[in-house]
Amino acid sequence: MPHTSRSKKKPQNQRYNVTNDDGWTKVAVGPGRRWRQSENLFIEHDIAPIEEGLTVPKLRSEYDRTTTRWRSSQCRKIVIDRLQSDLIHDGRIRNGGNIDRPVLGITKAVCLALGSPAASSSWNGGGRHRSMWQLVFFMDTVEALKEVDITIHAQEPRFSSLDCEFLESLGIKIVGNDDALDLIDATTILYVPSLEWSTENVYRARASICPLYITSNMDWVLEEAERHETMARPNE
Repeated sequence: MPHTSRSKKKPQNQRYNVTNDDGWTKVAVGPGRRWRQSENLFIEHDIAPIEEGLTVPKLRSEYDRTTTRWRSSQCRKIVIDRLQSDLIHDGRIRNGGNIDRPVLGITKAVCLALGSPAASSSWNGGGRHRSMWQLVFFMDTVEALKEVDITIHAQEPRFSSLDCEFLESLGIKIVGNDDALDLIDATTILYVPSLEWSTENVYRARASICPLYITSNMDWVLEEAERHETMARPNE
């Protein structure tokens, strides 16, 4: 009787939680691991160590200096002019040309994964200065596009107490790990300067309806859109 071989069943991919170096917990997929259900997709881990000698007034002075540099740059002029032109034009089309109504209808702005503006220079490759520039860009963009008073929110699992105090002095509300998703809708400016694409996926479906969605993962978004478009085409 001839020998018959049975193909082995491939192990089914399972989901499990992975914590990356930035303190974010994401759901990953792979074989051979059990998925531990977590109540919070993003959970708080190590708080960023504070730069020695930093205070809220010193952070405010640094913020003001950085804002002045940004607003005097040619890059800022190009970015803001383009955003105002495109978004306001599109908004007036949606409003039937009625210039008396708010064009964009923005009521809130949300920043995810800002990093720590108050962190020690030895932490995360000295990323606190990058976080300060990201903050300045976010706040200036919101200021340039808002038509009425809006609420501004920030979420980052490694904010220190000094980060929170500094951001609150700018009128920014610190939101918990599970609250940011509920804030994202058709009236939200969403800014995601530094978040792994697999983690950002949680927000992407809602982000697609935001008047403005700025992300460092736009290359991945475009690749995914092209892939889905290719899959939707009939076989030639």
